[in-house]
Amino acid sequence: MGNVTLVWVVMVMGIALGVQSMLGPQCALLPELFGSQHRFTGVALSRELSAVLAGGFAPLIGVTLLAATNHSWLVPALYSLVLALISFGTTFFTPETRGRDLGLLEDAS
Repeated sequence: MGNVTLVWVVMVMGIALGVQSMLGPQCALLPELFGSQHRFTGVALSRELSAVLAGGFAPLIGVTLLAATNHSWLVPALYSLVLALISFGTTFFTPETRGRDLGLLEDAS
């Protein structure tokens, strides 16, 4: 039987570090990518479509990784780390919004 306390600690740390490290950049970045005319739609579509694609397949990928590695916890942890690094890395490739007037249609992406 596993250690229930350790499971809770790992879950809390995974959510606190893994999920929040992806959510933090997204919440700051996404609203700035869209002008005021299309901000709500742009943010909602990008967040929800990515949640369906990444979140929808995550349990299937997680179970597949666990089955392929004899239930090693390290592989799903690395999967979560890769997703967090992708979120972090994409912040360096998105357009800079500083100095743009997001209220103007010609300045809005």
